Amino acid sequence: MGASSVTGVGQGSADKAGQKGSEHLWVGVEKLIGPRVVHAGRATIGTVSTGVIAVKFPVPLPGVVTDYIVLVSGGANYAYVTSFTVDGFTINGTDTQVASYAVIRVDAASAASQVVPTGGNVAY
Repeated sequence: MGASSVTGVGQGSADKAGQKGSEHLWVGVEKLIGPRVVHAGRATIGTVSTGVIAVKFPVPLPGVVTDYIVLVSGGANYAYVTSFTVDGFTINGTDTQVASYAVIRVDAASAASQVVPTGGNVAY
């Protein structure tokens, strides 16, 4: 039977201080360098308003909008982003088109506080 911890401390915890060897032997999210995806998903254009769909983040993005880029793909048709804020953005394109998108943090800030939950992302 393995040891486990519900309090996050003690023998069964995932506390990094309890790991043997050099701190350089393990890799945690705080060690990642460079761009990282903080939010991604798919949305069907035109379900609320013709030619657009609003994507809202569950919580505002930390930092400022210039810390991020949004990539969007409309498949066979065009799709593009407008009105990008820390609260969300709008995808424009052809009705009934499913657009895939990814929000990427492009500065060197720590990833530990930058990930935005992906649930409930499209405003209907």
